[in-house]
Amino acid sequence: KELSSALADAAAGLTGVVSLWGAERPKDQGTPAEVAEALSIEALALVQSLVRGEQKTTPRLWLVTEGAQAVVEGEAIAVAATPLWGLGRVVMLEHPELKCTLVDLEPGAPDADAALWRELTQGDDENQVAVRSGTRRVARLAGHRAGAGLPGLGAGRGAVFEMLPLPHADGPAAAAASAAQGRRV
Repeated sequence: KELSSALADAAAGLTGVVSLWGAERPKDQGTPAEVAEALSIEALALVQSLVRGEQKTTPRLWLVTEGAQAVVEGEAIAVAATPLWGLGRVVMLEHPELKCTLVDLEPGAPDADAALWRELTQGDDENQVAVRSGTRRVARLAGHRAGAGLPGLGAGRGAVFEMLPLPHADGPAAAAASAAQGRRV
């Protein structure tokens, strides 16, 4: 109720909501499963409040996590925050008016605030972004040869969903560079 109340009070000028619940949390809040459940319940309540809200335009939603996606080989993940990405993908399908964007920041990165600000002001249509070592990575379906550490693909070629680097720049030059590298623009 407090969340709904706060959103109603801010409804007139609200253009976006940034949820930082999936970013670094104190370690003593329970098991990863308990924390995952609490994060999911909080995020779902936020989505429901935004959808039921009385604002004239629906605000955009950003779900921010820290280390919830394994982006580089050998990277440990924050298991408790990964369900937010699953929920976020469902929100993208069921409530496209929220323009839900998932942002995964590098754990402990000194420039995390600046990286998040760049994402919030980016102005493109990417909705699944991870930032590692200052590099912006976006979700793409990428081809892989069988036996390249991807069990179950069988003989020949297969495809997996992975986070590929994408420049922060926008405009025709960046679009042309991305297209030349086989990325969607």
